[in-house]
Amino acid sequence: AMPEFPSLQAAAHSLRLSFLSAGCNRIPGCLDAEPGTGLVAYGSESAVIVALAPPGPAITALKAHTARVNCVRWLPSAPGSVNGDMTATLQLASASSDGSVVVWARKKLDQNALDSSSSGWQWAPISVLPDQGGHLTHLATSSQSSGKAARMLAVVSSNSSVFVWEEGTANAGSGGGGNAVGGQGCAG
Repeated sequence: AMPEFPSLQAAAHSLRLSFLSAGCNRIPGCLDAEPGTGLVAYGSESAVIVALAPPGPAITALKAHTARVNCVRWLPSAPGSVNGDMTATLQLASASSDGSVVVWARKKLDQNALDSSSSGWQWAPISVLPDQGGHLTHLATSSQSSGKAARMLAVVSSNSSVFVWEEGTANAGSGGGGNAVGGQGCAG
């Protein structure tokens, strides 16, 4: 007779992450450090790993891409946030061979929602920029220094296109338009 095992679903409620190990994709630009918090983010296959700076452990694996993550960048802090404030919302962007860009945010969980397996933080995608028509190979972020609150995100595709988004706009440019700017045929 086969031994009976307790329901895995019931056991899952008592499980918590105790160790996470994931190697970094061998792609230039696949790792970025957030200097104010001591966190690093890097691509590992189709996931983004957030870890404490070496030799610290990995904290979580963020999954939304369907192909290799090629680029990871922390977004500049929003104006008015304090550098090094671990309670501030952190954001990072990842770009993948699936052609998508995902913007992630870390937010503090409500104390009532915490259980013994929770770190008190939750990472979630806050924006997914759809397939840009090629493998995304480079990602850059910047913030405006002229008093504007806007931050910018730029990606380069293997089809020689450049796409730039400005915070607060819904459109990406591949030739300009509105607050989004961009260019095409920018061979490197």
